[in-house]
Amino acid sequence: MKRFIVVALLSSSALAAPVGETFTGGGIGMDVTTTKYKNGDLQGKQAIGINFTLDYAIDYGRNLIGIIDGKAKLGSSNIFHDIKQKSQYSIGYAQGYRLLPDILPYVKLHYSISKISDFGSFKGIGYAIGVKYAISNDIEVGLEYSKNNLKRNGTKLKGNAIGTNLSYRF
Repeated sequence: MKRFIVVALLSSSALAAPVGETFTGGGIGMDVTTTKYKNGDLQGKQAIGINFTLDYAIDYGRNLIGIIDGKAKLGSSNIFHDIKQKSQYSIGYAQGYRLLPDILPYVKLHYSISKISDFGSFKGIGYAIGVKYAISNDIEVGLEYSKNNLKRNGTKLKGNAIGTNLSYRF
């Protein structure tokens, strides 16, 4: 198993793409995110969800990359003991800086709409920090930490999420 991991790590760094050809154009992918919400003193439970992602990345020059992305949660998950998050959609903009040909750290601002059980739709702004790694010109993996601030009729939901993603760029 150790040999397999070493070979996988070495081969992925050998496949890294040249500067100017990574992190640009359209992309499609999936991410797995774990989120925990709280409402005042009420702590939610850790919920895991799978999201479908679409994005378009623009190279502004000087290693600056802008990414417009959209996410849709697939399926539902329990965020409090008997309360479900039935759906969640978000659209956002990330600004990144290509440190190396295959590493892109970024910050992101996004707007989310989340349907919670019979309570209706909670809406709000969130922000994130993350990093993407280009395995090749077309395949990326990433890690992202985000904070969400959702609201509906004065009721606030605050969430912390950590997600990993895999994308194909075309």
